[in-house]
Amino acid sequence: MKSFVKNEIYSDFDLIAKDLKRAREDKKLSLEEVSRRTKINLKYLIALEKGDFLSLPKGLYAKNFLKQYSQFLGLSINNILEVYDEIDNFKKEKTKNLFSNQVVKNKYFLAIPALFRNLIIIFVALVFLSYLVFSFQKLNSAPALEITFPPDNYITKEKLLTLQGVTEAGIDISINNNNILVNLDGTFKESINLKPGINEIIIEAKKKYGKINLVKKQILLEK
Repeated sequence: MKSFVKNEIYSDFDLIAKDLKRAREDKKLSLEEVSRRTKINLKYLIALEKGDFLSLPKGLYAKNFLKQYSQFLGLSINNILEVYDEIDNFKKEKTKNLFSNQVVKNKYFLAIPALFRNLIIIFVALVFLSYLVFSFQKLNSAPALEITFPPDNYITKEKLLTLQGVTEAGIDISINNNNILVNLDGTFKESINLKPGINEIIIEAKKKYGKINLVKKQILLEK
């Protein structure tokens, strides 16, 4: 397995992107070939090699795609994820420090006229209320569901199809009303026998107390 050299932190994940692209080029593989073999959407591979992680699906998806791509290229996964976490923590810490610098000290707060002080209290209360509403909506919203393979309107000559996807941790997934196993990181896959012609596959993601997220795929098996 190739060693991933950890250097200083660069912005926008340039360090990780550079190593991914170099490792792929060393193997003389095109992005299209990697997409076909890993079942990772081509646009996500392009984003990874550009360091454009904001273009990836939210949540754990970016880290899962990064882990899968690194494994495929033979890079050291632990070092890759360590750099990823350091950059992520660096950005969070920077944001945290920026926020801390904006906090008004108590001695200055007491000197603000009553009107402004009351406005600040109302603003803080509204922010807190908005957070509670957001948390409630998230708890009762449909879970995230991304089918990474197959793409829409997929055509194949293979009778056995391996469907792959990503959801949130702790979510129940069923394919054509059959419950399947979901990994701890939210990834899942299931082999499906296709019949000649158009096959409709229905994937459902459900929280215990939330709504259902449903995705339909139509697969054409050529005779």
